[in-house]
Amino acid sequence: MIATAAFSWGFTLWFAALGGASLVGLARAGRTPDGVSYAAHAIMAGVMALMPWGWSAVVPQAIWIAVFGAFALWYLSLAISRPGTRIGPGTGHHATGTLLWYHGAMMGAMVWMSVLVVLAAGAVGGASVMHHELAMAGGPGALDAPDASGLASAGGAAGWQQPLWAAALTWAFVALFAVAAAWFGARLVSRLAAVRAGSGGGRDIPTALPPAVEAAVSLAMAAGMGVAFAAML
Repeated sequence: MIATAAFSWGFTLWFAALGGASLVGLARAGRTPDGVSYAAHAIMAGVMALMPWGWSAVVPQAIWIAVFGAFALWYLSLAISRPGTRIGPGTGHHATGTLLWYHGAMMGAMVWMSVLVVLAAGAVGGASVMHHELAMAGGPGALDAPDASGLASAGGAAGWQQPLWAAALTWAFVALFAVAAAWFGARLVSRLAAVRAGSGGGRDIPTALPPAVEAAVSLAMAAGMGVAFAAML
């Protein structure tokens, strides 16, 4: 991966906006499971927004592994015990229990991302590719701490390549988020068509955010996560 200041700032702003949308969803959530789900996504978006910067390493990856592992297990427990639970982002009339499995997989992806960062740091002595490249370019990474735990520290440009088994799992997440982005993209088109037709998506169950916004947030999250995993290969 070639890290640039523009990429890092764009990545940060993208997930910061998604974190803000998730916080709005959290504030408007009328049910506890919905609120917990939006809180999980707000934390995820916050971690992703800070990941390109060296000072994000102040929080040990073990903490994020535990946090997102707990969220993943929570989603999976709901999928098994209460498959009819509707939670955001992405909920609505056409949402099914499959969405619970998807959200669980997204939290599992965050666990895997943290594991990759730990593996890469051990392999290259804690050096950060993103920090190094930004520092060489005079970008904002030059002002950060010398150790980082971001996207590029798990990329191959530091001389560490993921083992085949690890790369296969990383590619699987890229594929998962590509499919999810396509699905939510189709749903967004459907929601926007309903709004233009004047129906306003009235068949949807009550959601924390308007149905079209739910779909847009989910689409953007899937796209951002897909790009993040592709960047780590």
